[in-house]
Amino acid sequence: MSQLDVIARLAAAELNAETDLRADSINALAQLHATADRLAPVVATRQRRRWAMAVGVAAAALVLVGVAMVVHDDDEIMTMVPASTTAPATTQDAGTAPVTSAAVTTTATPTTATPTTTASPTMDGVALLVGGVEGLEFGAGAEVSVAYFEALAGAPSSDATVEYPVNVGDEYWEDENEALGFAFRIERRVCWYSDSFCIELGGGDPGALQFVGWRSTAGPFATSEGISVGTTWAEIQDLVTIPPRSYCASWAYAATESGVRVTLYSQDIPFVETDPVTIVETFHDPDPSRVVVQDLSAGEVRFDVHGDC
Repeated sequence: MSQLDVIARLAAAELNAETDLRADSINALAQLHATADRLAPVVATRQRRRWAMAVGVAAAALVLVGVAMVVHDDDEIMTMVPASTTAPATTQDAGTAPVTSAAVTTTATPTTATPTTTASPTMDGVALLVGGVEGLEFGAGAEVSVAYFEALAGAPSSDATVEYPVNVGDEYWEDENEALGFAFRIERRVCWYSDSFCIELGGGDPGALQFVGWRSTAGPFATSEGISVGTTWAEIQDLVTIPPRSYCASWAYAATESGVRVTLYSQDIPFVETDPVTIVETFHDPDPSRVVVQDLSAGEVRFDVHGDC
């Protein structure tokens, strides 16, 4: 038997071994290499090439078998899974840009609701007249009058009814304290703009009151001549007249040409000074630019019975 046959039989014997091929395959491969080394000097060159080829084939077969199968004691054969696996590399066309998924960031744009505003009713531009106001004359019924001003100025700031039980001849009526006077026994006073503009409803019967007067102590309300509270005397000297002896300390009681009453107040020297001992009056001419309109009124209004001015 030649050395080559010995080698082939050794290889076949190793292939049929019912042992753990993973360990035996490695040992068999080592023994084959050792045997080849011992026989190398006596084997011809041609035979050595054939032997090397046979060894290579046998070694490759042993390795493939060791990787593919494991022989168990119960002769069951199962497929081996390599202990370490590497995910296949993904190739990409060099001319194609990589596709990336970027997180989309959204920013909510804050919205500001436009506030809804409702224009406040106003009497600005409604002329104050000697016989009422623009659009409503004295003598109108109480409910009609109140509704008219509510349409112009909204809900009133006050609404009160007063009875004046003390009759003072044909001139006026006084309250029970004889402090306030009014031209009628019943007065209903309705005011707007923090009581700076009031209308007077008067009569002898609470159920039959009429619009009889108005008074303004602030605000933009103006007469048909353009006079309003805060206007200086210097601006209206040609529009108002101060009757004789219509002065009281720093106040002067004037009237427009149409008859609207205008109360002037001096922020300078008083119009008149009275000596408390001699009762002698001394009149002055205050600077008209320092004298302002303090009050406007027309018709019948409440008054102070015992007021000095």
